[in-house]
Amino acid sequence: MPKPRAITPVTDVEEALSAYDEGYLECRNLGHPWRVIGYFRGASGLVLRHVRCQRCETVRIDKWALNGDRIGSTYHHAEGYLMPGLGGAVNPHDVRVEVIKRAVVFASEGEMLAAVTARRPRRAS
Repeated sequence: MPKPRAITPVTDVEEALSAYDEGYLECRNLGHPWRVIGYFRGASGLVLRHVRCQRCETVRIDKWALNGDRIGSTYHHAEGYLMPGLGGAVNPHDVRVEVIKRAVVFASEGEMLAAVTARRPRRAS
């Protein structure tokens, strides 16, 4: 039986982003589209709001005082969203560079609009 290979952590931002999940990249680029799941009272008496990203499924728990003051938030990211081997936060500039590398960039706005609004042939029923 072959020996299992050790997983080498990715420490280069460009390399990490090149293999990064499309949905995670979109959340880092555009921000999370949050959906409110609900509100509940925490053990300390604070009101907690549970929200979930509709794209990457990150969960955020917001802590609010009864007077509306925001106390803080806690995040629970989907596996693979964080890049701990990089030793810090991912720079938004690096995210934009990766988005541009993956994008289909048209010669003009008119060409882009024509391509994205073109009628697709119907499937035979």
